[in-house]
Amino acid sequence: MTTPRTPTTTPATRSPDGPARPVVNLVVDDDGDAVAILGRCRAAARRAGWTDAEVEKFTTEATAGTYDALLATVLRHFEEGDVDDA
Repeated sequence: MTTPRTPTTTPATRSPDGPARPVVNLVVDDDGDAVAILGRCRAAARRAGWTDAEVEKFTTEATAGTYDALLATVLRHFEEGDVDDA
């Protein structure tokens, strides 16, 4: 069985075609809970300057399917990269 990968986030890069894309570092740990992942992503999106409508659109898309679909949605809306958690 594969251990879930949980995103943590940092400041965003600006996208010319839409909202900023916060950087996501997929860390393998025991906290693969979908609600926790979604909460961290929503908070990072707000810190990146997403509007309420953009955050809600992401949330609706992320929660429309399976756990794997949630992770795929996270990776479509966030950039993967190293995070300094200090």
